[in-house]
Amino acid sequence: MKIWLACAVLSMAMMAQSAEQTIVKYLDDHQNDGLALLEKAVNIDSGTGNHAGVKKVGEIGRAHV
Repeated sequence: MKIWLACAVLSMAMMAQSAEQTIVKYLDDHQNDGLALLEKAVNIDSGTGNHAGVKKVGEIGRAHV
């Protein structure tokens, strides 16, 4: 029984590692896209009093979620 449990835990750890590697690869592959999106958002005048700018930043966020 203990060997079965150890195998199950090892299998889950390997799946988690594979998922993590997939996520890291995706982030590495899309880093420039993310930075460009961040630059676009921070370059919008979106101070508290600028409602139009706040809406624009919100629209960017909604489009990428």
